[in-house]
Amino acid sequence: MIWKVTIEGSEAIDNEDQAPMATLSQAYLQWERQTEARGMQQGAEHGTRLLILQLLNRRVGELPDSLRSQIVNLAHETTLH
Repeated sequence: MIWKVTIEGSEAIDNEDQAPMATLSQAYLQWERQTEARGMQQGAEHGTRLLILQLLNRRVGELPDSLRSQIVNLAHETTLH
């Protein structure tokens, strides 16, 4: 999901409006950093799950879907705690 905010106006922003705009800008930048970090963490976790499944497949052969689901769910549970 991408959020885009555009503010247009024909009049210059006066000093009274600058503080709320600066606060909104800081809040947006903080949200953007947190969202990017969360996405990177989720991507790393996904890569780890794939690696574990690949290693298991090499070691013991193709895993049944039910076992693959259990491994993926276990990986999700451990990252939530």
